[in-house]
This record gives sequence, C-alpha cells and structure tokens, in this order.
Amino acid sequence: MRAWGTPIRPRSATPQHSFTLAAGFLDGMVAEAAGEDIVGTILGGSHARGTATLLSDVDIALFVRDEAALRPPWYLYRDGVPVSIGSKAAERVRADIAIPPRALPGE
Repeated sequence: MRAWGTPIRPRSATPQHSFTLAAGFLDGMVAEAAGEDIVGTILGGSHARGTATLLSDVDIALFVRDEAALRPPWYLYRDGVPVSIGSKAAERVRADIAIPPRALPGE
C-alpha cells in the first residue's frame, strides 16, 4: 500500500480537470466491502456531486444494521485511486434525518 502523499496517477490531465471512475469501479468496491451486517452503501463527496478531480478520493459509506457492527475507517488505493470507506449505523441515520436541523445542515 502506498502512502497518501505518493504520486500515483501518471495521467496528462491537471488536478483541476474532472475525473470519472472506470466502469465497474464502484461495483467492485461494494462487492469487496460486502458482509452480512451491511444493509446499504452510498457514494459521497466530490464523486457523488460530479465535481471530482485527479486529486479526489472516493468516499464510500457502508450502512450497518446497528452500532455493534460499525467498522473502523478503511483507507486504500484501488487502481491508483485513493478510497476512504466509513460505516454508519442505519438506525442512527434514520433517527438523525427525523430531526430537521440534522437532516439539512446549514438550514
């Protein structure tokens, strides 16, 4: 595994240019992280917003049934792309979105 600061993308585009993940990239990541305790996944950050650049990491959240199944954060490179995977308890997320200030930060 490479350190976060190691250059890994020998591409001609500059960091401010948009970057799209290869077909099947997310399917592979979801399959690798799958487990009986996982009830859902979501892509977050710049890749979800469509604003990713060459310097962007892929942010994936895994939803688990309850807090006992939470996993520690996981950071890796896949096909030269930095990936961060976190987990959230589905029950806590459901409770948070029922409270308007938590559901819509900044509102």
